[in-house]
Amino acid sequence: MRKVESSDKSPNPALRLRRFTPAAALRIGKMITKFMTEVTAKFNPFSTCAKPARLFLTFLPPDVRMNGTAVHTSLLPRNSPESSSLKVKFKDGKEMDFNCSKINIKGLVEEVDRHSRQLQKAADLSE
Repeated sequence: MRKVESSDKSPNPALRLRRFTPAAALRIGKMITKFMTEVTAKFNPFSTCAKPARLFLTFLPPDVRMNGTAVHTSLLPRNSPESSSLKVKFKDGKEMDFNCSKINIKGLVEEVDRHSRQLQKAADLSE
C-alpha cells in the first residue's frame, strides 16, 4: 500500500481547508486597488468591531503606497466610545465611508470592488 505524504494527517482535502480562516479564503480573489487614491482607517485595536478595518488593511498589497495610494491609520484609545470606520477615496472623486461595526470584511471588499470594477470597465472602454 502506498503512503500519501502530506503536511496534514487528514486524507480528505475538504477537511484540510478548515485551518484557513475566512480572511484567507477572501485573499484568493485579489482586490482591485489600482483606482484607490486614499484609504483611511480609524479603529480601536482591542475592539471586536475593528476586525473589518484591520483585515481590509491586510488585503492591500505591499506596494500600494508606491502606486500612489495614501494609507492613513489612526488608533483609538482602548476606552473610546467612537466606533471603527474606514474611508476609501477613488480616482473619480467618489468617497466611501464605512462603519465597521455594521459591515463585515466580505461586504466591505465587495462594495469597494464593485466600484473598482466600474472604474476598470470605464477605463477599458476609453482605451
